[in-house]
Amino acid sequence: MLQKKYKMCDLGAAKRFLGIEIKRTEDGGFSICQRSYFNTIIRRFGLLDAKPTKSPLDPQTDLANTCCEDKLANHKEYLSMVGSLMYVALGSQPDVAFSITTLSQYNVQPLEMHAMAAKRVLRYLKTTAGFQIHYRRLPNPITIVVYTNSDWAGNLTTRKSVGGCVFELGNVNVNNELVISGLIHWQAKSQSVVTLSTLEAEYIACLHATRESLWLRRMMKETAGGMAVKISDGLVPIGCDNQGVIKLITWGVVRQKSKHIDVEYHHVHDEQMKGAVKFQYVTSESNPADLQTKPLAVPRHEQLLLLTGLTPFDSHNGRSEYDE
Repeated sequence: MLQKKYKMCDLGAAKRFLGIEIKRTEDGGFSICQRSYFNTIIRRFGLLDAKPTKSPLDPQTDLANTCCEDKLANHKEYLSMVGSLMYVALGSQPDVAFSITTLSQYNVQPLEMHAMAAKRVLRYLKTTAGFQIHYRRLPNPITIVVYTNSDWAGNLTTRKSVGGCVFELGNVNVNNELVISGLIHWQAKSQSVVTLSTLEAEYIACLHATRESLWLRRMMKETAGGMAVKISDGLVPIGCDNQGVIKLITWGVVRQKSKHIDVEYHHVHDEQMKGAVKFQYVTSESNPADLQTKPLAVPRHEQLLLLTGLTPFDSHNGRSEYDE
């Protein structure tokens, strides 16, 4: 389609794009990873011989410790590490998105403990260097599947909550079963207001997930014009592990505990009533958005890696010119 409008050459299927490796797989899909980029930044910061770790952040370490008498870190090196890791989080590693959101809060005056935490994330990349996101081929129509979560008052300094959400591609097959492809978008973001309860924090996270999912669907429909891909016009399913929030969104019941919530946040109830989205309950154990809200112990972190579809490259029988 582009060749009709612009003068260009067809060089075949893409193999690499801005440091992201693209691997065609035998099931007709493809996988993406940043293995070469990982090796480059690990070498740049002198961690080739460092011991790998199985989680990006230590849940027992308080990075917001205001009483710490630690000395200042090398500011230029710290910003370089955080910037390099940010591209990893935006490219193919949703499992480090929360870590980068946290480390970025100390860009102005980082301490040695923050530099050590950044290096821990780099050591974690040595463990997941061969991991990828796999996108299987899906029949039309394709829908967006969303999961959302929050960590109430997770920031110990400001007491603001952290909201997280993940977005996947899916399709409902002939047996009315939802078939998932791969993650296309993820977010880990500190909320702009201090919430007074878990319900309010989850409610605001649901609003952000609603806005983002509807924007993604509009963008996908615009970019898919003229192509063989068809984007579903049906409701967007959004998974949430708080039943109180789902009742508030579904019925719009305003009680004493929720009447103080700002009017703008009730937009999510309006979108559900219009049939644009559909909030569904998922258990906390089955919610992959938990990966975007807080540092986790290794067993839980590894469990969520499977839920988000981050797997070693060999598990999908991929073939890549870079492996030959």
